[in-house]
Amino acid sequence: MRNIPSMEEVAEPKEKTMEDDENSFEFADFQAEGLPINLNWDRTEWLLAIGRLEGRRAKRKKRTGTRSLPLTLHPQPSSQPEKPITKTHSSCSGLRRKSRSPADDPEWTEQKKKTTREGSSEKRQPKADHSDDDEVIHDLPERFENLILGEMKGSEPVLVIQKKLKYTDIKRDASRLSIPLKQVKTEFLTPEEKISLNGNNKKSVVIIEPSLEVSNINFTRWEMKKDNGKSSFSYVFLTEWTNLRIRNNLREDDLIQIWSFRVQGTPSFALVRVSDN
Repeated sequence: MRNIPSMEEVAEPKEKTMEDDENSFEFADFQAEGLPINLNWDRTEWLLAIGRLEGRRAKRKKRTGTRSLPLTLHPQPSSQPEKPITKTHSSCSGLRRKSRSPADDPEWTEQKKKTTREGSSEKRQPKADHSDDDEVIHDLPERFENLILGEMKGSEPVLVIQKKLKYTDIKRDASRLSIPLKQVKTEFLTPEEKISLNGNNKKSVVIIEPSLEVSNINFTRWEMKKDNGKSSFSYVFLTEWTNLRIRNNLREDDLIQIWSFRVQGTPSFALVRVSDN
């Protein structure tokens, strides 16, 4: 069978010896590895073909536990310096680009940043504040609705807030019930009515208590300065709040609602106890 040139023959043609036969190749060697060859190849193409063959042999011998001695090139001295030849091992190709991690790929990096940004953006979506609210919003009880629309001739009842009473709401020395603006569910004041509350101005309003007793209570809006220089606003029932709370046995963690309605165009309120603690 016809021999294929060895690595030494490809590097520099010379007279063939017995030692060369040990490192020579045959067509069957390449066919056994599934590698195509062409006798018209030039020196570079033969180097690549032999490199592929040696690479596959080395991998197979490594799996079976035998060692393979790599072939080396020994070119004859030449007056013209030659560039060093780097041997490349590959299971399916002669020359291959250096493998890169995904982090080296600008497209992958940009896609990862985009995914991270989308993930972060998704994780940072604002959530509904249920710290004070029960998740189930309860309707206005029928007995309150009958009193408002019937005896009091009121109209437009809307839910202002549903919250659990905090410790600060039931402290005797505080004597106030707060309605944080950010927790208000329905706008219930006109622009003119909001302006009338500027500067902590108080307004006496009608309120229906949980016992259905009708009384008066002071109503205002507070601005609270924060350490970061920003402000938060709350509507506040005060002055008569402590007496109202005691009369109706309201306690910390009771779930309550504040409803607003109008009597002859004037804002009025109803305090409903949804559940106790």
